[in-house]
Amino acid sequence: MTRDTRWALPASRPASRFEGLREPVRATVLGASIGFIVGARLTWVDAVLPYVPRIEVSGFDNAGDGAITLVAALFTLGWALSASAFRSRTPVLVLFPFVIGISALVLTRLAVQNAEILIASFEKRGGSGSISIGLWLTGIAALVMTLAGLAHVLRVRHEVSFRIRLAAGDVGAVAGGILGCLAGIVASTTLVSRFIVTDVAAVIASAQVAILLPLAFVGVWIGAKVGRMIADAFRPMPPAGP
Repeated sequence: MTRDTRWALPASRPASRFEGLREPVRATVLGASIGFIVGARLTWVDAVLPYVPRIEVSGFDNAGDGAITLVAALFTLGWALSASAFRSRTPVLVLFPFVIGISALVLTRLAVQNAEILIASFEKRGGSGSISIGLWLTGIAALVMTLAGLAHVLRVRHEVSFRIRLAAGDVGAVAGGILGCLAGIVASTTLVSRFIVTDVAAVIASAQVAILLPLAFVGVWIGAKVGRMIADAFRPMPPAGP
C-alpha cells in the first residue's frame, strides 16, 4: 500500500486588506475619495492680470472649500477601506457616502459661484480667469461619490430600517453635539487668527484643519454630554406606584 506524499494546497488563504475593494461600491468610493484629495491640492482658478503673469487660486484660498472636501475624503477613505463599515446595516453608515456626496455637490456649486465672482473681479481689472482642473476634479468626485452612495443605499434598502426614534436625552445629545461642534469650529478659527502669523492662505487653511478636527470632536463630545444631562433633567418623572 502506497501513501500519497504530494503537497496539498491550502483550502483557503487569508483575506487581503484590499480584497473587498473588488466590490464596485467600495472601489468607487475609494476612487472618489482620492479625487477629493487630489482636487483639493490642485489649482481651482487660473487668472492673469496685466501686471501679474499668472495667479493660481487653490481650494484652500478664500472660503477654504478644498480643506472641507479634504477632511471629508479622509472619512470616506476610511469607510471604503473598512469592511465592517461597508457591511454594516446601521443607517448612519449606510447613508454616509451618499450624504457626503450630496454635501460635496452643494459645496462645489458654492465654490463655482465664488470662482465666478472672483473671475469677474479679475476681468474688471483688465485680466481674465477660468475655472481650473482642481475644481473640475472635485465636482466630478462629488458626483461619483453621490452615485456610489445612492447605489449602496438602494442595494441594502431592504436590510435597513431608517426609522429613527429619539428619546428626550437623545435629542438633547444631538443638539448639544451640534452646538459643541460649532463652538469647536469658532475656537479653531480664533486660535489660528491669533497665533498663525502668515499671509499664505494654504498655510492658514492647513493649520485651521489641523486644529479644527480635535476641537470639533471635543466640542461634540462635551456638548452631547451636557445636552443629554439637561434634557434628562427636564424629563417628567414616572408616576408613583400605588
